[in-house]
Amino acid sequence: MAHAHQLVPAALDAAREALRDLDTDQIPADLRRVAAAGALTPPIAAALMKGLDRYEWLRERALEHLPDGARGGIDEAFLVRDPGWTVTLAGDAMARGGEDGAGRAAAAAAERDDAREQVQRLRRALKETREAASEDQRRSRRALEEERKARRAEQAKLARGAAGEEATIADLRERLAGAEAETAAVTAALQAARTEGREQRRARAAAEAELAATSAGGGWSAGDAEGLAAHLDRTARMSRPGGWPGPDEAAAVAGGSPLRLPSGVRPDGADAVEWLLSSAPPATVIVDGYNAAFLLTDAAVPAAARRRLELELSRLPILAAGRLTVIVVYDAQDPLAGAGRRKGNLEVVFTDGRSADEHIVELAGRLEGRRVVVSNDREVREGAEAAGAIGLWSSALADWVGRV
Repeated sequence: MAHAHQLVPAALDAAREALRDLDTDQIPADLRRVAAAGALTPPIAAALMKGLDRYEWLRERALEHLPDGARGGIDEAFLVRDPGWTVTLAGDAMARGGEDGAGRAAAAAAERDDAREQVQRLRRALKETREAASEDQRRSRRALEEERKARRAEQAKLARGAAGEEATIADLRERLAGAEAETAAVTAALQAARTEGREQRRARAAAEAELAATSAGGGWSAGDAEGLAAHLDRTARMSRPGGWPGPDEAAAVAGGSPLRLPSGVRPDGADAVEWLLSSAPPATVIVDGYNAAFLLTDAAVPAAARRRLELELSRLPILAAGRLTVIVVYDAQDPLAGAGRRKGNLEVVFTDGRSADEHIVELAGRLEGRRVVVSNDREVREGAEAAGAIGLWSSALADWVGRV
């Protein structure tokens, strides 16, 4: 029977060619002697056979050098090493050993074919298993993705609900703050009214005492016309809060002429606000909202500044001697859109993107009667004055608030 290396001479030659293609440092140490040998002696062939058994990469490279005439035979089977390749090798060896080995070679070939058929069946089964597993994996991924989408939708719904609740809470807080501010303003106005009532009662008591004393001593009742006139003037002033209108104001009441600041009253001082409150004719006061609000408070939050300004402005109609209408204008969007714009005796206007300056000047020209515009903006005051209004500074309002 032939030696093993004699059965696959083409495979060994292909392996030696594959080794020669490598650099010296790429050849394993146990094969360097094989690569350097000139003839394929039995020891060299045995070492090469061991190398082929050990290194799969060497078998793959040897397949690349295998001649076409050796393909499909035992040399290729030796290098590929499919299941049953040893049976093929043994069968071929027996066939080469003589007629006695022919039957064994046929049996080995049949066994090899059976082994190959079994391998094919196993491969087909493995492929079907893999395909089934891949389909299960795809179904699992789809189900997981649907579950994730449903979870994200639920989270988004919860987030929207939480945002809505926070907005509602913020709205309620804003309204509560406004109600507290109005309550404080009403309380302050009530205290001021009580104080003024006490002062009027004391003035009336003094006037009645003077009247009684004058009547008893002769005085104007005895023919003193000047004393009678002075007494009537004092009585008239006591019967009307805020004092008797001067000549200019009387003319305004009679003829409807615009208000004018008295001589010596500056438009940027607290005296201008005091004069406005003591004037008898009805008037409309238009306030440049944020221009005045941030003079009254250090708060950086617009809502807090608005609350403070509106608290102070709500006192003006209460303290005024005549009928006073107050309008405050903000160049911003209404934070309580849809809510009422009137807060007690104060009208609140949000221009919603339009310039508050333009709106104030337009109001000053459109409204009837006597109008007063309060702003530190020179162009706003000049525009209002050109429309027939009187211009006061926001600083005058801030000084008046600090004084009272």
